[in-house]
Amino acid sequence: MRNRKHAIVFIVLYMFFFYIWIFLLKEHELLRFLGADFFFLLASTISFIWLLQTYRSIKDKFKYFWLILSIGVGCSFIAQGIAIYYRLFLQVDLPYPSWADGFWIMQYSVFFIALIMIRWLLENFYPMARFLFNLLIIMTVATTLSWTFLIGPNLSFSLDAIITSAVSIAYPILNLGILFASISLYFLAQNAINTTVLSLIIIGFFSQLFADSIYVFQYMQSAYVIGSNWFAPLWALSLLLIGFAGLCTQEHGNLTALQTSTKHRGNKGHLVTYFSVILLLLMFVFVHPHLTEIEIGFIVTILLVLIRQIVTLSENEKLFDDLQQLSNDLESKVEQRTAELHTALAKMERMANYDSLTGLPNRSKILATIYDCIKNYEQHHSKLAIMFLDLDHFKIVNDTMGHEAGDLLLIDVSNRLKRSVRNQDIVARQGGDEFIILLENVDHDEASQIAQQIIDEFVPPFYLKGKEFLTSPSIGISFYPTDGQSKEELIKNADIAMYQAKERGKNTYQFYGSSVKIM
Repeated sequence: MRNRKHAIVFIVLYMFFFYIWIFLLKEHELLRFLGADFFFLLASTISFIWLLQTYRSIKDKFKYFWLILSIGVGCSFIAQGIAIYYRLFLQVDLPYPSWADGFWIMQYSVFFIALIMIRWLLENFYPMARFLFNLLIIMTVATTLSWTFLIGPNLSFSLDAIITSAVSIAYPILNLGILFASISLYFLAQNAINTTVLSLIIIGFFSQLFADSIYVFQYMQSAYVIGSNWFAPLWALSLLLIGFAGLCTQEHGNLTALQTSTKHRGNKGHLVTYFSVILLLLMFVFVHPHLTEIEIGFIVTILLVLIRQIVTLSENEKLFDDLQQLSNDLESKVEQRTAELHTALAKMERMANYDSLTGLPNRSKILATIYDCIKNYEQHHSKLAIMFLDLDHFKIVNDTMGHEAGDLLLIDVSNRLKRSVRNQDIVARQGGDEFIILLENVDHDEASQIAQQIIDEFVPPFYLKGKEFLTSPSIGISFYPTDGQSKEELIKNADIAMYQAKERGKNTYQFYGSSVKIM
């Protein structure tokens, strides 16, 4: 039964066979009673198992909510067992009130406590205090009306009459409390990420309340027949839905998700409270048509206070919405400014580390990279070489064709250099027509091969403003750690080697501290 799909199929088949049993056995009273009792016991058992499994599998603070619900379902099982005992073994109708009513009232009370608990877990003290205050007002009004119109006129002061009155008033009062708590819980968490579990719980309680309401109506009309009414399976359905909500929680933890969304819910719960007070005042006028001036003034004053309170709540609602809108606008602007700041910081970082003309790493960036490579050498002893490259005849371009042509030449040179080296090598612009190339994991032969590839890449002419121009590189090469122990020393010695290459005829490469290689 842990699979949701199997549970849904079970619930559908359960309700189908329950209704089939009721309508096919209308004329067989004993079989109808036994079948209905069996279905009620089965629903209580299955729901109790699901809820107890949920309590054991959940590790957060909501686990005790499921334990309380399982206790309520257990009370329903015991009450139904008592009813079966009377009908099957004693062969008499269940008396009213009986021990079964005590356990049913206990079931309703436990469900009511569970709803109060879930509200307590989802809210802080002040919203919870307002909720309890509203609930107290509604239940007081309900108790007063029930006593005035149902219990009081038929009350006698015998013990049996007092117990019967207490049981009679307990059912509607608890039902009303569950109704209000369910509605308020819906408004509390209606913006939750996933309300599947919440919806199942609320529908389950509403099924119970709906069945109770139909029962009270038929009972007052003397039309209720045990086990043969179309609404009787709804009591069992309410237990199964509550248990199924626990099953869904085991798989997806949907109930905990309610805590992630506690947005403003408005004053709907307050309106229910005010309506109940107004209803009580109207009933007071109905019962006492001849009111004194003080009583009239008292009623009018209460109505005015209620109206003022409703207006105040509406104003607070509007103020809250305006504040929420301002907060959203401010949050949006903060996000926009943050994004702009990140963009600006990224742009500044690029400007600080990359050449604006060629897009290559600049001197500062390549120095930091060389420093990291030197540290890496101390751990892995990977070979490291620095190439210092200078363009031959670059000054002629600037003098004869202008700086714009020189910039175009530098861009083309940077592209040819990137094509000449390996993917892991780094080409950087030192400044002017000077470039630094960082080579990792290379020996002298590999460095010579890369240097020759660069020289070969410069053989084709450059085209600047429709004219051909020839230039060549002079390259100096130094190795870590033989030619220097620091980044500055490596670059300095590669620069010295580059000038040696120029002195030997240009368009060549030279290792620091060795004979020149003329190409």
